[in-house]
Amino acid sequence: MIAADTNLLVRAVVVDDAVQAGKVRRLLEESMAAGEEVFVSHIALCELCWVLEKIYQFNRTDVGEAMAGLLADDCYVFQDRAAVEMALADCQKIPAQFADHLLGAVARRAGCTTTFTFDRVAAQSPNFTLLK
Repeated sequence: MIAADTNLLVRAVVVDDAVQAGKVRRLLEESMAAGEEVFVSHIALCELCWVLEKIYQFNRTDVGEAMAGLLADDCYVFQDRAAVEMALADCQKIPAQFADHLLGAVARRAGCTTTFTFDRVAAQSPNFTLLK
């Protein structure tokens, strides 16, 4: 197994640099042909969302579609895929950042009953409790 960093994920999603995007696609194709999976960490996904929103001006829907596209690609293996899917689903319902939703989902899957926060938006998620 190999891992992809945020830069590779950005190139795969945005394809704003044809040369680099081509290198990423070749790497993924060669990895799949060799039976080698590509690991994607929670940190890389959080950074990807930030870059898509802040640098490329993706809206929430576009970010969600990009994340869903990565999840649908068979070459990727995600750090706790179920938590990523839970966070993505929560993003579609509650306007908190993906990173917040992922934090709550990971904690929930670890057996936590809640994640306390001062963030009023994140607290709208059932995975969080607003600390008053």
